[in-house]
Amino acid sequence: GDCKAMHAWQLKSYPACNNIHEFDLTQVKKGNSRLINNGGFRDVWLVKEEELEPYDSYSSGVVMKTLLLKKTFKHREFDRHRRDANAYSMLHSSIHVPDIYGYCTNTAMFDVAPDGTLEDMIEDPDKTKMSQWTPDHKLRYAWQVSKALADVHGVGNIHGSPAISHTDISVDQFLWVNGMFKLNDFNRARFIRWNAVEEKPCKFNIEKSPGKVSS
Repeated sequence: GDCKAMHAWQLKSYPACNNIHEFDLTQVKKGNSRLINNGGFRDVWLVKEEELEPYDSYSSGVVMKTLLLKKTFKHREFDRHRRDANAYSMLHSSIHVPDIYGYCTNTAMFDVAPDGTLEDMIEDPDKTKMSQWTPDHKLRYAWQVSKALADVHGVGNIHGSPAISHTDISVDQFLWVNGMFKLNDFNRARFIRWNAVEEKPCKFNIEKSPGKVSS
């Protein structure tokens, strides 16, 4: 058809499998890896170098995401995680997006977020963190959220059209990392194509986007 990729990187994959294989997830009992969460597509592990002491917190190491055990390897899953890794890579210069440290098919490594998400802080019944927020804090955090999304829409922007659409913006997608909120989780992202005949971005459809408050 007339819809083509806006950039070559939208179609490519840039794996760094050696980085992934440096960690041994079979050594869970020895204290160098721990399953800490899971999402709709991947399990989330906290991993450290084998020679480090067992965990006393989530304050160090990296997060490794692997395909959920109940899921089988399909091209659809591979491609969603290819887009996820590419989006992180294209946003490496943004301080409003966590860093990615390695990617291999359905597995990738990212910054640890020991204090959780914006949703965790909002829905905390004791409002432990939010009770300390001044108007200046709220303005700063609102700016961080807005700037993260602006950075996403600034990647590969030509003809006034962004090249990436996150498609799953919600409060639980903003992690508290190094003293600020950062936008994560691009595995529902779409890489926007361009119609050179009609000179406009091509439409796309998201069939399913679960969540209480998402955009």
